[in-house]
Amino acid sequence: AQQDINPPITVFRFVEIAGASRVITPVRTRLTAPFNEAAAAFACSDATLKRVWDFCKHSIHATTVFGVYVDGNRERLPYEGDAYINQLGHFALDNDYSIARRTIDLLLEHPTWPTEWALIMPSIVYDYYMHSADLESLRRWYEPLQTRLLPQHVDAATGLLTTAGASFYRDIVDWPPGERDGVVMGDFNLVPNCYRVRALATQARLDAALGHAAAAEARRREAAAFREAVRAHFRKDGAFVDSIGADHLSIHGAVFALWSGVAEGAEIEVLKRLIVERGMACSVYGAQFLL
Repeated sequence: AQQDINPPITVFRFVEIAGASRVITPVRTRLTAPFNEAAAAFACSDATLKRVWDFCKHSIHATTVFGVYVDGNRERLPYEGDAYINQLGHFALDNDYSIARRTIDLLLEHPTWPTEWALIMPSIVYDYYMHSADLESLRRWYEPLQTRLLPQHVDAATGLLTTAGASFYRDIVDWPPGERDGVVMGDFNLVPNCYRVRALATQARLDAALGHAAAAEARRREAAAFREAVRAHFRKDGAFVDSIGADHLSIHGAVFALWSGVAEGAEIEVLKRLIVERGMACSVYGAQFLL
């Protein structure tokens, strides 16, 4: 989509023109996708919170220039993890689903490298469908979405997901690396495996929405079996560990073990206490799930 802008856009914070022979009059042009400013409003007694909401709304509107959810002006590319958050924010502000639809189209054709980003695609598609009721797109995305479950990276011996030695996918947990709360990475990592539990369960819901009852039931059984494999290999001392053989649990492991439904019973309170004690020991991406 960014190649369609003509002339190309150059973003700058300031510009200085030296040696001009005449008066130069700057012209500002604003390019955005259609956006209904009146579709959502927010008011509260806290002026700072209102400013934060207004800033977030403006940011979502201002970054629609390329017609897809982009990673700001740094790379101007959609990334699945960023798109998931951007999409949810956009849906809270307007009921135009065209940018989300184009973003999903692009990401299913041009995936990015993080393991977890592939696995969040079913959630992106599910949230899109739940807001838009767009069954036609859901049918179109069904086949390419199956590859985002990464069946080729499931280890036969453990039943777990691993991208050790993979040529394309690599586990990310969070970004930048300094925001990973000291996570101990290994060949088998808790966070991407939790993502896959959620991805399988979400895919079962998509199967059901399309009327594929047998496929939905098979996917639910697969999700349950995969969840048990994750619990069998990552539980330790009433909680979980970042990777097989590690003794550490990052806030991300705690958050995604809850988000995916991997944790149960007394483990839930243990993870909740860890999350409260650590604070926001994650990036703005991780904060979406922590909150």
